[in-house]
Amino acid sequence: MIAAAMALAMAMAEVVALRPLPRGTVLTEDVVAASAGADLSAYLGRQLTRPAFEGRPIRPSDLADPDLVARQSPVTVAFRRGALMLSVPGRALSAGAAGEVVTVLIEGRRAPLRAVVTGAGTVEVRP
Repeated sequence: MIAAAMALAMAMAEVVALRPLPRGTVLTEDVVAASAGADLSAYLGRQLTRPAFEGRPIRPSDLADPDLVARQSPVTVAFRRGALMLSVPGRALSAGAAGEVVTVLIEGRRAPLRAVVTGAGTVEVRP
């Protein structure tokens, strides 16, 4: 009986959008609110993968890690080989979060490269 009551309370606990939010919005305390029993900390700092509507619940499946590299943004492309590191400017052709693979284009080169996002505006080409 107690387990059923707890399950019902968890089902009713939700995080809702305070206004319409487009896909890609990083959640902060001023754009979402939590009902009693909901854990807002698990939502803050995460990015929406689909639009959220005012007053509607946001599910954990609607969230992803925030992009550290935006599409068409300038990035620093690093190449490492042992103790040697070379970095050159480039442009991201796709967006990505930490650890994701994105496509980048280096100035003066026609063929794009695939690189791993290592930080905000930085990617690394790995062999």
